[in-house]
Amino acid sequence: LYALTPLAVMFIFNGVTVVWQFPVMYEASLRNEQVHSMMHGTFFFAGLVFWRELLDPVGRTRLAKVTWSIAILVFSMLVGKILGAILTFADSVIYPFYSSADRPWGLDVITDQETAGTIMLVGNGVLYVVVSLW
Repeated sequence: LYALTPLAVMFIFNGVTVVWQFPVMYEASLRNEQVHSMMHGTFFFAGLVFWRELLDPVGRTRLAKVTWSIAILVFSMLVGKILGAILTFADSVIYPFYSSADRPWGLDVITDQETAGTIMLVGNGVLYVVVSLW
C-alpha cells in the first residue's frame, strides 16, 4: 500500500466507485452473492488506501501532502456529486432490479432513486467538508 502514489489512490478509489455504479455491475451484485461480496471487498480496499492516503501524516512534505489531499478530496467529491446527480435527475429507472423490489416506505421507484441520489449529493458533500476541516 505504501508504493501507491496519491494519483493512483485517487483513481483506484473513484474508479471502483464508478465501475460499481454501472447498471450491469450493480445489478449483478444484487443478483449474485459472490459478486456482491466482491463489490464490498473492492469498496473496502479502495476506501482503505484512499483514507490512509488522506489521513496519514507520514510521507511527503507537509505542503505536498496538503496539496494532494485537497486535489484528491475535490476530485472525489466531484465524482460522487456527478453520480448522485445522475440518480437524482434521471428520467427513468437506472437499476431495473428496484422496479420489482419491495418498497417499505411506499415510494415509487423514481422517487426512491431520486432520494438515493439526493442522499449521495448531500452526504458526499458533508463527508468531504468534514474531512477537509480535519
